[in-house]
Amino acid sequence: MEPGQLLKVAHIGTMFMAVGVAVGTEVMAHRVANTGDAGAIRTYFAQAGRVITLVPVLYVSGLAFGIGAGLLGAFNMFAPWLLLAYALFFLTFLLHRFIGAPWFDRMTRLSAMDGGVSPELEAAIHDRAAGWLFWYTIAMIIGFVFIMVVKPLS
Repeated sequence: MEPGQLLKVAHIGTMFMAVGVAVGTEVMAHRVANTGDAGAIRTYFAQAGRVITLVPVLYVSGLAFGIGAGLLGAFNMFAPWLLLAYALFFLTFLLHRFIGAPWFDRMTRLSAMDGGVSPELEAAIHDRAAGWLFWYTIAMIIGFVFIMVVKPLS
């Protein structure tokens, strides 16, 4: 196997792992939060906070593998369909940076308090922006699969 192809496989595999950890954690965060069970919410967010720290490491590793593969000629880094994927990724990054991460931090902080579900935690559980981002994330995965398979504008 040529080095560029090996890096391409590493890029795709690492990005799959990053998406799996990020999206899997987010899906379960919303599922657990919607139970309204203070103990389950507290436990989940405390544990998930440790796992979610892998996400930036996986994305940066995937990016590095992808750049390496592109530089070695495994694919055209400026193909129109990849430019679409970059734009979708950047938009998704911004939305999670400014909506998803603060919601996750707020849920972690509020659920760590003793007692049941406080009014503040209840409000965070039903945060509209976080709920919207959850559904956007599902659509984003479908969008990425479409872009990677169909390769529009190519």
